[in-house]
Amino acid sequence: MQGLSLRAQHSSLTPLLTVAITALALAGCNQGLHNDYETLGTLSIGDSEPVDFDDDDDDDDDDNGSGTTGDASDDDDDDDDDDDTGETTSSTGAPVCGDGVQEAGEACDDGNGDNTDDCLNTCELPSCGDGHIHQGVETCDDGNSDNTDSCTDSCLAATCGDGFVHEGVETCDDGNADNTDNCLNTCVEAYCGDGYLNTGAGEVCDDGVNDGGYGSCKFDCKQKMEHCGDKIIQKEHGEMCDSDSPTPEVPCTSDCKYDFTGVKQMYCFGTCSWVWPNGCDQGDADLFCRMLTGNPNSVAMDYEVVEALDTSGLACADDDVLIYDPQFPPMPGMPGVDVRIDLEGPLEKYGVDLEQIFFIELSVVETHGPNSVILPPVCSNP
Repeated sequence: MQGLSLRAQHSSLTPLLTVAITALALAGCNQGLHNDYETLGTLSIGDSEPVDFDDDDDDDDDDNGSGTTGDASDDDDDDDDDDDTGETTSSTGAPVCGDGVQEAGEACDDGNGDNTDDCLNTCELPSCGDGHIHQGVETCDDGNSDNTDSCTDSCLAATCGDGFVHEGVETCDDGNADNTDNCLNTCVEAYCGDGYLNTGAGEVCDDGVNDGGYGSCKFDCKQKMEHCGDKIIQKEHGEMCDSDSPTPEVPCTSDCKYDFTGVKQMYCFGTCSWVWPNGCDQGDADLFCRMLTGNPNSVAMDYEVVEALDTSGLACADDDVLIYDPQFPPMPGMPGVDVRIDLEGPLEKYGVDLEQIFFIELSVVETHGPNSVILPPVCSNP
């Protein structure tokens, strides 16, 4: 045992020392002690086999990245300093709709959430069909293109005449005011009895009654009944004439009555008086007023009796008197030709009950002589 050299003794202690030193080194690290592997107490290990403790340093260098723990902490401090100052990294941010500032990509930005003004809350300009009613511009906006609902695709409330059939409300809508086609201007389909003549549907007449009476139409609108304008005088229905008149100086009106307003005089001398007694008087003047006005209650408020004028007029009302053309007097033994025009009576609508209403287109003075006539009087028309 004493013969062993010091190196041999040292060599046998080396594994044990290595384990002890390693344990102490780890304990020292945990306690914050300096890891000095050159000395341990009074024992020198300088002559021992080299123990490589640099692996720990290398690991530390690798773990720290920069080689020191302080450097890593400095990086963290720099970041904290940036946060504390409130400074932000310079970058281009996305536009914020609703901040009241119009930015790139925004058509508008009024800073409010009102969708009825000139800018939507999506920063888009309002348009018909966006589902929001633009006040003062649109009356409705249902966000669809359906023209059969209550709002058309032009953002106007559906109305009769807009050319679109509003479902459940209209049966038709042709967009015009013509009541003689297949759709009335009330947006109801035309029908027999609506009072409008639809020739395209084969209607011959449609007075809205269609009961087959005078002036009416058959129930199927295929045939007119007796009426003013059929060129047949229905005196039982008050017609005095129909379309035509025996003389253009007393024309026939559209309601089949005579128009006497152009008559210039009434011959009423002697037995030619229109009403009893003979001669021109108040009764003749009153009857003349009823014919002039068409009012059976009219009376002459003032009238003038003069000699016959050299013009046409109401002729002698006596049917026993012959009035002929002076240029063609009756031949001896031959009946004369009466030149008076019988407008026929009575004219009940005018309050004239005479059976014969005579008018003459020739000169009254030449055909009747220079006798009494009444000029058109001043008439009441109650």
